[in-house]
Amino acid sequence: MGEALLTGIVVLMLGAMGLFIFSNFESPPKSSNSDLDCWINTSSETLYIRHCGGENLDVRDMDIVVNIRGDKRTYISENISAVLGDSHWELGDIIEINTTGTWGSQISEGDSVEVYIVDKLSKHVIQKISLSPAL
Repeated sequence: MGEALLTGIVVLMLGAMGLFIFSNFESPPKSSNSDLDCWINTSSETLYIRHCGGENLDVRDMDIVVNIRGDKRTYISENISAVLGDSHWELGDIIEINTTGTWGSQISEGDSVEVYIVDKLSKHVIQKISLSPAL
């Protein structure tokens, strides 16, 4: 009887320790189920990003990082909200970034451009888009 009681106590203690240890881990960042489309107009040096489907994105904790020929520039959440007129990026909404006016970076034909939509809190990339300028 004593052996069964000791075994039960040990099992309960191990369970309590496991619960304590595993409850301290952060949950993984929430991933987005949104589809974004991106294109470039080289004549106006404008980058367009359109929300094409999926769930709406809260832009208050989101940045857009644009890598043009290895030069990384950030379009902060306040700018995104100002362009959208709201803190939510919904289906059909288009964000236009004039790269020359915003950062002084020109986009020429054949330049490699990568766009990262980043959650600032978790530093998690929501979506990465690699593209080449269209004529």
